[in-house]
Amino acid sequence: MLLGSKIIGMPKKQKIGSIAIVGISIRTRNGNNEASIDLGVLWERFYLENIRDQIPNKISEDIYCVYTDYESDHTGSYTAIIGYKVPFLGFIPDGFTGCLIEEGEYLKYTVKGNVFSIADTWKEIWNDDFKLNRKYITDFDVYKEKSQDIEHTEMEVYIGVK
Repeated sequence: MLLGSKIIGMPKKQKIGSIAIVGISIRTRNGNNEASIDLGVLWERFYLENIRDQIPNKISEDIYCVYTDYESDHTGSYTAIIGYKVPFLGFIPDGFTGCLIEEGEYLKYTVKGNVFSIADTWKEIWNDDFKLNRKYITDFDVYKEKSQDIEHTEMEVYIGVK
């Protein structure tokens, strides 16, 4: 039986330095279930094409899913990138995308549960969107290297705020 996900505690404001990410990307939007389909395809490609072994100079095995290049707010188009933290964006292999997570203030959510239910967590965040004072520059999820149990994963969600 698959478990849902649950936000643990209250989100905590945290200053983050810039982070370089290299991975694969897709342009999507949250309307009409597009993001669920598109991100599912991107995650499938990430594992089937063994993207992990194609990214040189990874700093860790933590997987990042970055949301950036927002058209407007959570209702508009954006780019999603699944990849790894690297020391800098000097070399990006053909067919890959590089991005820089902006330095700044983020709300950090700790989430436990089924890795596939992260969309439920994002829906909760969107419901609170009007009071979060989001920047809509970069947001990201981190899936820790040691979280290999699909049904009992600990994830972190970072929301860029003003």
